[in-house]
Amino acid sequence: MSSKQWTLLYTAQSYEEAKDVAKSRFNVCQNRRSDVNDQTKFSFKCSEYRKYPLCHFQIKIIVPDNNINSITIMSKNEHEHEQNERNATTRLPSPIREFISTYVKWGLSQSQIKASLIINSVIEYIFFGDHFTIK
Repeated sequence: MSSKQWTLLYTAQSYEEAKDVAKSRFNVCQNRRSDVNDQTKFSFKCSEYRKYPLCHFQIKIIVPDNNINSITIMSKNEHEHEQNERNATTRLPSPIREFISTYVKWGLSQSQIKASLIINSVIEYIFFGDHFTIK
């Protein structure tokens, strides 16, 4: 994890403007709010933090109590969305989801769909040597 220092990105005239800039330009979602002595800090993190747990990109919006028209937006770290760093998924692979959608359109019952998927996996195993398990 990179622990870069905070970098000034932008100065906004209102909190709404700052929030819009953060969300639209940097793909973040609000994480927390902290009311400190003479300012309010809003922390944002990468919107895809569940998919990419190693992404530590952060945005901080600081709203000073004495000058609410001078709001600073700061960032720390970089987005890290490498495919090999992605969280494991429990979804079925795309071809299987496509098969299921087709079978549902054809009006097959759940047991018929399961049987068809098993047949498809056996055929795939015979021809390609690759298979998946059906639960």
